[in-house]
Parts: sequence; C-alpha cells; structure tokens
Amino acid sequence: MKGQRTMLAKNVAIGSVLIFSALCHTTEAHRPIFSPKPATDPNTAVLIAQPHISQVIYREIGEQAAQVWLAFDVRAGFELFIQIGVPVLERLKDFRPAMLVVGPGLPEANSPFELPKGKGAKGFATDSVKEPRFFHEHFTGTDSWILRSETVVLPQSGRYYLVAYVPSGRKGKLWLSVGKKESFGLAEWAKFGGWKKRIRKFHEVSDKSRKLRIPILSQIGDALGLGSPGPVPKTSESSKIPVKVQDGVTIHTVETQYQNGRQEIRVLLPDDYRSDRNYRVLYVLAVEKGFDQRYGYGLGVLKQMDAHNEYDMIIVQMGFEKEPWYGDHATDSKTRQASYLKEFVVPFVEKHYSTLGTPDGRLLLGFSKSGWGAFSLILTYPEFFGYAASWDAPMFFDRFHYSMQQVYGTVGQLEAYRPDLLVSRQKEYFQGRPRLVLAGQQDWGTSIPTPAGGDHTLEMHRLLEKEGIRHIYDNSLKVPHRWNQQWMGPTLAALMGLARAQEISMQLCHRVDISSHKGSFVCLGDLTGDRQVDFLLYRQGPQTTPGFLAAVDHQGRTLWELGDPLLKKHMEDGVWNEPALRGIAFIHDLNDDGRAEVLTEFWRDGIPMLYVLEGDTGQILREIPSPLDLEVRGGKRSRCHPVGRIAFLEGRERPPSIVLKYGASNHVPCYAVALNDKLEILWEIHGSSNSMGHVPTVGDMDFDDKDELLLGTLMADATGRILWEKKVDRHADCTTIADLHPSAGKEALISVCSTGPVYCMSSAGGVLWEKTRQEVPHGQGIWAGNFIYDEPGMEVIVLRSGHVGDFITVRGIDGEQLAGFQQTRNYNGYPDFPCVVSWKASNEQSLWIPIDRTLVDGYGRIVAELGRHEVLVKELLQWGESKSQIAVQAFAVDLCGDEREELILYQPYSGRAILIFTQTDSDARKKPYVHEDDAYNIRSYF
Repeated sequence: MKGQRTMLAKNVAIGSVLIFSALCHTTEAHRPIFSPKPATDPNTAVLIAQPHISQVIYREIGEQAAQVWLAFDVRAGFELFIQIGVPVLERLKDFRPAMLVVGPGLPEANSPFELPKGKGAKGFATDSVKEPRFFHEHFTGTDSWILRSETVVLPQSGRYYLVAYVPSGRKGKLWLSVGKKESFGLAEWAKFGGWKKRIRKFHEVSDKSRKLRIPILSQIGDALGLGSPGPVPKTSESSKIPVKVQDGVTIHTVETQYQNGRQEIRVLLPDDYRSDRNYRVLYVLAVEKGFDQRYGYGLGVLKQMDAHNEYDMIIVQMGFEKEPWYGDHATDSKTRQASYLKEFVVPFVEKHYSTLGTPDGRLLLGFSKSGWGAFSLILTYPEFFGYAASWDAPMFFDRFHYSMQQVYGTVGQLEAYRPDLLVSRQKEYFQGRPRLVLAGQQDWGTSIPTPAGGDHTLEMHRLLEKEGIRHIYDNSLKVPHRWNQQWMGPTLAALMGLARAQEISMQLCHRVDISSHKGSFVCLGDLTGDRQVDFLLYRQGPQTTPGFLAAVDHQGRTLWELGDPLLKKHMEDGVWNEPALRGIAFIHDLNDDGRAEVLTEFWRDGIPMLYVLEGDTGQILREIPSPLDLEVRGGKRSRCHPVGRIAFLEGRERPPSIVLKYGASNHVPCYAVALNDKLEILWEIHGSSNSMGHVPTVGDMDFDDKDELLLGTLMADATGRILWEKKVDRHADCTTIADLHPSAGKEALISVCSTGPVYCMSSAGGVLWEKTRQEVPHGQGIWAGNFIYDEPGMEVIVLRSGHVGDFITVRGIDGEQLAGFQQTRNYNGYPDFPCVVSWKASNEQSLWIPIDRTLVDGYGRIVAELGRHEVLVKELLQWGESKSQIAVQAFAVDLCGDEREELILYQPYSGRAILIFTQTDSDARKKPYVHEDDAYNIRSYF
C-alpha cells in the first residue's frame, strides 16, 4: 500500500509537470507577483530576486499610487526584457502608461518624479501605440493589450529599477513584467488557484460568464485518471459521510442527534492548504435556515473577498433545520443548535481538517440573528470559542421574536442564552485581552428597540464598558442589512486583528529603571551571585574607552560606580567625531571560581587601562595598561571599534582566555591580542588595515574543543597562528560561525563592508559560496539561523545595502536566495543592529529589526511586535532612526526557562530603562540565570 501511494504521488507530480510544460509551450506564462509593499517609490520597491524569470505585477494607478517600482540587482551587460500592458476593458482602450528603466550608467533623463541619487534613466512611452497587440492568457482566461516590449542592455553592475507611470496623470490599471524565462514547478502549481482568482478579479472577469475551461490542479489529476489531489481528510471515516465539491467549497452532508434531517457543513480552504499546518477556523453563522440566501450568502461573500487566502484560514458555514438562534430547546432534543455547533460541527471540522484545535483558533462571525448567536455562543462557552464579531444584531430580547420560541421553547430557556444577561455572568473571562467586536447600527436601532427603548448595539457597548470588558466598537457601519462586503470587510479585519494580536504581541515581564544612568551601553550577567540577571552600564570616554561605569542589580538598585560621574553622555571619537560605539566591557567568570568579574577598559590619566573588577563591589582585582594602547590607536581613526571576546583557547575544561581586537575602518593597522585570566599576554597578531572586522566571532570550527577566531577576513587558531586570510579590498563589517554545510567542520560567514561581497568559507579557507558585489553591494550584518522553518537546513540573512534596511535571505548550504525584504517603517532609517532571537522555539529563529521594532522570519513576515507597548517603549528608550540616535537595541537570552528566548531592549544614547519582553503564553516566571555566549561575546556595535 505504501508503494502504491508513492507511485500515485509520483504520477501526479510527473503528470502535472508534463501537462503544464505542454501548456507553457503554447502561451506566455508570467509568474505573478503579489506583494503587500506599496511599490510607489524606490524605498518601497518590490525586490525581484531573479529578473531573468518571467514575472508580472498587477497594480492600479491613482492619486495614492502614481507609480509602480520594481527593483533588481544585476551584473553589467545583463539583458533586461520588459513589457507593459493593460486589461482589455473599454475604459482602458486609450490608457497609455509608460516605462522607465532607472540605474547606474544610464543617461540623464527628464523624469516627472525624483530619481535615486546618481542614477540615470531610459524611458519607453506608449502614447504612439494605436493598435496594441491582443493577448489571451490561457491559464487564467484573461485578455490584455500589450502596449510595448523592449530588451535593455544594462551597462553597469548594481541596482536598477523598472518604473511604470502614466504621463497624462490619468487613473487606471496596468501590468508590468520583467524576464522571459518561464519557470514554474509544483510549488507554483499549488498556488495557481489563488493566483487565478486574483488575476481574474484584476481583469474584471466574472467566473459566471466564463466559458473557457481553465486547467487547474484538480483537472490535471482528472486528466490522468487520478482524481482530485486536494486536501485529504485526517481520517478515513470521512468516506462514510457524503461529500462533494462545488465552486471550490467542500460540502459535507450529515445527520446528527442535535437536529432533524440532513444538514450541510460547507468548508472553504485556503488555496495553499496543507495538511501539515494548523489553521484558524472562522465559523460563519447563518441568518436563515438551511442555506436560504434571502439575506445573502456569508461564506460566498467571504470567498469573493478572498478572505480565506488573505487571512490564511479555513471558513465554515453550517445549515440548520429551523431558524437559527443558536440556543438549545428546553425539551426538544432534536432542536439543540448551540450543542450542534459546539459538540458536532467544531469537532467534525477539527477531526477532518488541520486546525489549531484551541479556543484561539475558533472564531465566530454573524449579523442580525447570527450576530446574537455569535455573542451568545462565546459568552456561553468562553473557554471553547476564542473571538466573536457581531454586526447590526439584537442583543436585549427578553421575549420571543422571529421564531425564537421554536428554538428555545420557554422564556426561561431564552434567559440562559441572552447576551445581555451573559455579559454580567461571564465578565471575568473577558476582562483581560479584548475578544469581542461589536459593530453596526442599522435595523436594530429602530425596528424593535431594547426594553429600555434604545438601540441594541449602543446599549451593548455601554454594558460591556460598565462590566469592564475590553472590546472593539464601531456603530458607523450603516449599510444594507445583509451579508455584504461593506460591513464584513472592516468587521472581519477587526476580528482577525484581535486574534492575530494575541499571536504576535509581546508581554512585558520586567522593567529596570536606569534613569540615574540614562544613555549607557548595557551588558548582562549575574554580578551578585543570586542567579538573576544584573546589568553593567557604561559611558564612553576618550578613544572609545569607558570613562564611567555603574553596576545595577535585577531591580535597578545601584551596586557600585567607577569613574567620572560628570560624564553624562558618550564622548564622540574619530576624525569625523562619530557617535560612540560599544567598547570593551563585559561580565564573565574569568577565573572559573563561580563568581562573576567585570573585564573592562577604563580611561585613566590619559591612557586606556585594562581592569578586572569584582562583580558585586567593583573593587579592582587586576589592572594593566591596555594592550590596545595609544600607539595601536594612533593615526587616522574612523569608526573606532575595540572589541573584547571570551575564547576557550585551552578547551572547555580550562578557564577561558580574553581576546582583544582593534580596528578602525581601514584607516590604521589592525591588532589582536590574547590574554589569560591574570592578564598575561599569550600571543599577538598584527594585521593589515582591513584584515579585522567590526564584529569578530569566536567558535570551535573543527570540533576539537578549542576555539578558533574569525577576526574579520582572517581565521586564527587557539595559538594565534593564522590559518587563512581571504584577501579583499575592504574590511569585514560582520562575521559569524555556523554549521551550514556537510563539509568538515563549521563554516565562516564574512560580510565585506562598503563594496561586498559575502563569502561562506570552509574551515580550511575555501570558498563554498559567494554572494557577489552586485547581490550585496555594501555588506553589513550577517546572521545564521533557522529563519524559514519549512526550508531544510539553516538560512543566512544579510543586510545587503549598507546603512538602509535592505535584507536578503539565502540558503545556508549553497547561498541560493530564498527571499528579500526591507524595513517597513523607514527604509532609509539606520538599520543597525539586528539580533537573532529564538522566540517561537529553541530550533526556530527570528530576527529583531530595530527600526520596525518587530521580530521577523526569513521572508520578512512579522513573528512578534511590541503592539500596545510601543508608546511605553518610545517614552522610556527614546529611540531614533539615524546614526546619531539609533533605534531600539536588543539582547536575546532565555530568562523564563521554557527554551525560548526573551528580548531585552535598551537604547545606549538616551534610554532610561531596560525592558524585558517574553511571549504572551509564557508564565513570565524567572529561572536561574545562565550566562550564554551572546551575553558576553556581544554581536553588536551598540
């Protein structure tokens, strides 16, 4: 049987490829681009990773979006194929948009909008086109007029843009494409159903009027005689229940003990539904019995809205024998509507489809009678359903109206399900996070008023406020009383906002007041031995050397201070007086006696000293003039960055060693030195002006229990012997060590500043893969982790464009680009310095984006955000978005003991607090602090 299943799967895959391949030879097949980015200027341009692949974007041009910008990085001589067209619509018959290719090496051009600095342009108008070429897209059944096609040879390597705009300023629709090579696989086929709907909607093609049979996956299976390759129910018992598929909706027909006769359960799945993922379920509550459409068809409207794809959820609507009021009858066991939904429909859906199976994954939506039902059900079963939304519904009936008696039987039974009475009984379940959306005030404001003579929506809002129940309220949605997108769109958006807020929000679990030491660099460690995290704070004096230090405990109480208390802010340094960077200061148990020390440079009497201080008192235990003396620091200095690292040069069973490094952005010779815990020098390395980077990395590359040192573009072993050096024009900005490749040992990642490229090096010094200077024109930060959970192996994220927020994610094993994303709040904001966080699980990483104040995955999708804490964080940390007032910085450490990391936020120039955030489902209880590598070998400038 297993062999049969395998062969069947192979046949489906091979057949799909063969049929699609045959179709591709008969028509032009663009891969569509559906991006949430505005694409209205260079900062919000949609990044095209492979501009040789045929891809198309569909957009409307109007006042808010006068242009469409695509961005791509290419080598000199790249032949760019571009095309522009419009849907075949009578109103667009004489609509003539133009194209502009923008980039380095192109001639100066008069443009109606501002071009990026230093870029030229070449324009392609369509005004003279009298008879555009007609094009029928077979896959989607859409028609277009192709206005112009061109091939442009790009003269230089670098970033280019393709821009569509309308010289006349007229509004309209257009599509813009790049590339000729058709590249579709099974992954693209799996998305085709959703693509087709969106493309047809853009072209204003009605499915009802469609006569052409469009080839889709199910029909490919039919052609091969294999049946539909659609979602397979979790259990074979589903074969006992009649099921059919109609217009993309799966219809189950059931008989139960809760109702008379046979009833339908209709299920709409996301187009890319997968049985190995768990989905949220929206239960659309019917207004009429059966599927009577006198007031419209809720599931049908949501399907037209593409809500199942937009919110990536399953949508379910069920039928009822009697008019639905969502209660159980007092005596008739065959009229139990509430129990039918809770005891049969929800378990049925969760048994046969991949769902979250938790209250947070069960949402209710209704209006009129079903709006009553949504509130009645969640208030009756607050621990079963998660969220509910109601629009224009009665809420205060104390007697029977509209067939209520046949559902409830008695007034006493009605009282058990009345929303107004349940609010007071169940308020304790709803006084925390908001779970209710109350909207609309159309028919139920006047037709049958509340017992008090008012309208139902407003009075329910006042009752919820009186009982301290947080909710979303909007009575401005006054539209026809039926299922329609005008109220369903905003109401569903609010409902999903509540559900998703719980999913991606953060919980503030601890706050440390450091206002008396405002604007300090922060270090972590246990200074007092009580197994809680404490903090070392310092301000930079001359030459990027601490001039004032203070230690505070977990509650913010000052333990000790050292240095000049009048040093109220960091001193600038270097030729251009740049803002201070993090220097050498950290907490560690240097002599392995179980007590933490502080290792720090310190400015004293005109020279930098190196101190070992007692952690809890600040007493000087050992001191020497810093090996990074004024001779090392001499010459023209820029971005001066002395760095300290803990390294196990003699193995993990011996006390650690100290490695200090000095570099200054290619302006002075680099220098590294290793010392033991007594501050005795073990070895030195004198390098060139670009051999050492801003963020070096320590790690055991060859698994011999001794650390190697990736100091920049050179690798040294535990004895200080240089193993290899990658010769480049500029210094490495950042480095990292990770196990990415099946080759022997770990791999070294090097991101070269200003010019790129990025290298992945083997432990022996060979290049395993490279991202070119065109792909990474200004290498900055580089991070390794499991950023895309569904992808095998680890990924690497690169900050690719220097001091703006432009990231790419590549596969760790071969460097193939998987995604590109940008900062969303301010693309041009100074992006440094992101931080890797194991937020969701110990084996799944996210990246903290300081400008956006969010955690994202490898696609740039939000994993968690500050949410309602934004205002507090802004007030206490006073973040900026420039080099002189940087964004919110972070450490990631597991403080709560559930194998997920907490986020410790600070701001080193103006911050008045340290804020610790954890997951919303964490109990936020502190575990004994464990001093982890990233807490002392700090991977940040700041």
